[in-house]
Amino acid sequence: MQLPVLPPVEPMLAKLARELPSGEGWSYEPKWDGFRCVVFRDHDEIELGSRNGRPLNRYFPEILDPLRAAMPASAVVDGEIIIATPRGLDFVTTAAPISSSVTATGPVSVTLPVLVTR
Repeated sequence: MQLPVLPPVEPMLAKLARELPSGEGWSYEPKWDGFRCVVFRDHDEIELGSRNGRPLNRYFPEILDPLRAAMPASAVVDGEIIIATPRGLDFVTTAAPISSSVTATGPVSVTLPVLVTR
């Protein structure tokens, strides 16, 4: 890969605070119930990294092609892998490919549509 930032990268994590900051210049985003993922794309090559810098490609192969279609040819993106169902976010299904009981038999893919949002 020929990117300005190369894997592994540990993303900045949230810190617990007793109250929300006040004043100008603050913005907030929802806490998704999924897996933090840093995506490294260098043309056809994509590497998914966990928040601890571990590779995730083998656990989520179904998102690689949608990422290629949605991302610029050369980019590093910090995001979240989530599974949304009609009942809300489903962390149990999201975690299934990397749970110890599943990985003993090899990676699994979830049969759900993949959507990459920006």
